[in-house]
Amino acid sequence: MIRFVLVSVLTFVCVVGWLPAARSYDSFDANKIAQLPSIPTPATPSQPNLPVGVVRLGNIEITPVTFDGQQLFTIASPTVLNRDKPGNQIPVEVRAQQAEDNLNRIIGSNNLQLTLKGIVSSTAYNSETLKIYVAKLNSETTILARDETHPLPLPILSVIDADATYQGIPIEQIANSWRDVIDRQIHQALLERSTPHLEYQILKAVLILFSMIAGGFGLRLLRKLLRTRDKAIKAQQEVEAASSQTSKPTAVEDNPAVQRLTVLSELRHQSTLERQRRVITLLKWLVFWGQMVLWVGGTFLILSLFPWTKPLSWDVLSLPLKLLGIWFIVGLSHRVADALLTWLEQFWNQSHLLATEDEQRESLRIATTVNALKGVKIAVVYAIALISGLWILGATLNSILAVSGLIVVAVSLSVQNLVKDLIIGFLILWEDQFGIGDIIVVQNTVGQCASGLVENLNLRITQIRNDEGHLITISNSTIVQTENMTRSWSRVNFVIEVAETMEVNQAIALIQNVAYTLYEEQEWREQILEPPEILGVDEISATGMSIRVWIKTKPAQQWRIERELRRRVRMALDQHRVAICQAQPESLDKTS
Repeated sequence: MIRFVLVSVLTFVCVVGWLPAARSYDSFDANKIAQLPSIPTPATPSQPNLPVGVVRLGNIEITPVTFDGQQLFTIASPTVLNRDKPGNQIPVEVRAQQAEDNLNRIIGSNNLQLTLKGIVSSTAYNSETLKIYVAKLNSETTILARDETHPLPLPILSVIDADATYQGIPIEQIANSWRDVIDRQIHQALLERSTPHLEYQILKAVLILFSMIAGGFGLRLLRKLLRTRDKAIKAQQEVEAASSQTSKPTAVEDNPAVQRLTVLSELRHQSTLERQRRVITLLKWLVFWGQMVLWVGGTFLILSLFPWTKPLSWDVLSLPLKLLGIWFIVGLSHRVADALLTWLEQFWNQSHLLATEDEQRESLRIATTVNALKGVKIAVVYAIALISGLWILGATLNSILAVSGLIVVAVSLSVQNLVKDLIIGFLILWEDQFGIGDIIVVQNTVGQCASGLVENLNLRITQIRNDEGHLITISNSTIVQTENMTRSWSRVNFVIEVAETMEVNQAIALIQNVAYTLYEEQEWREQILEPPEILGVDEISATGMSIRVWIKTKPAQQWRIERELRRRVRMALDQHRVAICQAQPESLDKTS
């Protein structure tokens, strides 16, 4: 079934990947044009590769005009089918380049000198006398520029019919609109290159730099203090874990119920310490990103202060900023998911959604499920982050899906046992077969059995601690049979064979009296769920008769009660001088 599903998904991904994608054009004047893929016909000619930034729309081509790293407007020209031999046609990218060159001629060579008096900057045209206007030049509506030192007008750009066709408005209206844009941007560029403005921007850059250094030092000190606190809590966890391991053999080796309670209390205490560490980790993460924002943002601000470095502020930092944004979102999602899972665990414990009679088991099951969900959460978050990173780096969605499908199929075929482990682990949690703190007996695929206290459980493995203190790790996919001895309730199954010389009713009455005396005592009554059942004579042999007793107990209490019952029965038989032929204490655990 797994292979069939994976192959089906891969087939769907490949089919989608080979379909012609819809083409979308981000126009440079906030208009968006999208074309659905049309059915190709034999008469459709193949289109040559267009220059970067050029978009063909039928019989016209469009491209943006940029200046000082900013997009001004979009111009259009008739379509040029053969750019190697354009003839009398001017390609749209040539028109755009000519307009950009003319705008840069107004700025000039940007003479910047450092003298004893300070910075001296000069431009080709004077911003105070510069005039941008529209006039007819060779029967074409043209945008021109001149100032007092350049009386001859400088043609910047002519507005043609293709522009009017693309914009859908008259040529004169387009020319006046473009003139306003050029006038505003040119005067802004000349102002930014003036000496007083540059001196002021340099002062701002120095202040920003000092603020970055001071803020970085303060955040680094705070991060160091948080790291010290985190190490202290971690050391406390290690000390408590070591002390609990050393105390286990003497305190709880003969009492599985205490083992279960100890595991639960340790989980709760460790959960408290983990919450403290998570808060500290969150603060350290926020401090780290505060440092990143401080340095990256400060660098961006300094670069954006000067006209020569302003284009670099986005061209150089755009990709790193996007990747850092993904990194930040991944970290934030990771921590938000942790907080939600922690809230879910608390809400689950308080509302008793599982509605089980055993509150200890409910808490253990919740802790086990939440830990497994955290592992799944990490895989999902980082998989989405990887796909987003590939998308930003230029990979298409179709190729990402196709490659992901191939990887999934390859990995699933090579690690089938791991996939089985994950599926079986999910079913174990979903069906609540056992959880952390349960005492179980498991049988694997080759018939080997292992028993002990479940110390760790996730979607891949189950770890149990046996009576000798050995930690046994079992892959979930190898588990074929499980006996849970602490699920909901347990039972003492006590069988004793007394000598044939004792009268049968007297033997049954004696054992019944011992069992009910144990049940009526307050210390044991809290652990026994129902009155004892004296089933009577179970077997008769030449040497004697076997009498069976059942006592229903709370989970993991059967061994403790059984030991006490065995002790009291022996004392009672000794008082009446009854011989014991064979004692066969057994434990039988059931699920209600």
